[in-house]
Amino acid sequence: MGTKRPAADTLTWQAELLSSFDALTANETTPLLSSVRDVLMDKLLDDDGSAGLNHVVVLVLHDAPSDALTTAIDGLGTNVVTTQLAAVRLAEGDAIPKCEATLLYAPVSKTVKDAAKKQTKKSVRNKIKKFKKNHDGAMGLEFYLAVDADLAKIVPAATTDLTYVESKPLEDGQPLVYPLLAIDCEMCKTTKGVELTRVSIVDDQHKVVLDEFVLPSNPILDYCTQYSGTSSPVVELLTGEQIQASLLALIPAETILVGHSLENDLSALRLIHRRIKRGPLFPSIIAQDSHPRKLLTELAHRKKSALIIDTAAACRTLAGGAAAAIPCTSPDTVFHHVRHQLTTGCPPTFTWGQAACPAKASELVRDIAADLPPQSLLLVVCCPGVHELKALHKLRTTRGDPRCTLQWDKSQQDKLDVVAATAQRGRVVLVAKGSSFNDDKP
Repeated sequence: MGTKRPAADTLTWQAELLSSFDALTANETTPLLSSVRDVLMDKLLDDDGSAGLNHVVVLVLHDAPSDALTTAIDGLGTNVVTTQLAAVRLAEGDAIPKCEATLLYAPVSKTVKDAAKKQTKKSVRNKIKKFKKNHDGAMGLEFYLAVDADLAKIVPAATTDLTYVESKPLEDGQPLVYPLLAIDCEMCKTTKGVELTRVSIVDDQHKVVLDEFVLPSNPILDYCTQYSGTSSPVVELLTGEQIQASLLALIPAETILVGHSLENDLSALRLIHRRIKRGPLFPSIIAQDSHPRKLLTELAHRKKSALIIDTAAACRTLAGGAAAAIPCTSPDTVFHHVRHQLTTGCPPTFTWGQAACPAKASELVRDIAADLPPQSLLLVVCCPGVHELKALHKLRTTRGDPRCTLQWDKSQQDKLDVVAATAQRGRVVLVAKGSSFNDDKP
């Protein structure tokens, strides 16, 4: 349950902000850390600014003793309000808690997936409607042509390279044999880089109309057989000029080409063709939207700054290109940089810090709270040690191997469940700092 806060005639901004976290314990159940993350993301990624939250500091203290931050924190200013979630489940099942994976990544909700699917269908319907309007209500292959904006990305730019050839229009009265063809190229590694080694083409009835191996201009280093199907015994290889001649005879300018990454295939073939349809995204738009949302990426999209203060390995993994990073080698260095960055005059919107729990955790929280700029939130997660849990997981993996003479039994699983329950029981302390204690919501 949340700790008691100073009374006020009306909810202050701080109290209103923390009430959303307190609500997680309203049904007397132990909330998941992922639920805390969801509330945090809603506040931090608030697009209309109604939350009024300008800065967030998330501090994860691992190897924390069971009594860490259990007592009230003294010496906080009058514009600071605190609450505590005394018991938070850090992971589900018997999994090893990974706070960075839980707090910095959020799965896409079913509502968002459905909305993305609906938007995709709506976009296609609008495209069909617009096409029919401009073509007297008739549908045809022209619908599948790439628009000019796509052609600029697919068709090679004007070049003086004489090795490029361009598909020619049919002569008057000459029938169009293949109105639509799908093309794919495979490559091999040579002394000059990657070069064309195979060309395959099928028609709209899935019939293979061309499948030829191509002799690269330079000596081959790797046939990439697992992808191209080409190996050293293959002797019937066409030259680049021969495959171009075959393509020009097969593909008139009126034929529509379909494929994935056609710009790469056309470049490898040294072919210019202007009637092109790009294949669907892989994975699809819906599949892409189903990937977990990364908090740092969401912040970057909103032009909000983020800072990772952690070990060098964690900085490389978490920051990527979406956040600044300060690698540290000791807990004291982490805490120093967290405080220092808050007092630079231009603190980041989001600060992440992770280190071993210090002996005087209450003093640390008090000091960071004092350095918080107005309209800020400090979220501290106390995590028990997981060394024993990791050892049991390793033992279970070893004994799960059929070659192991000792098998994993029920008594060991029972022990794992007990250890996991202890390692997954964390504590969350929240500190909200406003302009002054009695300020109303901005």
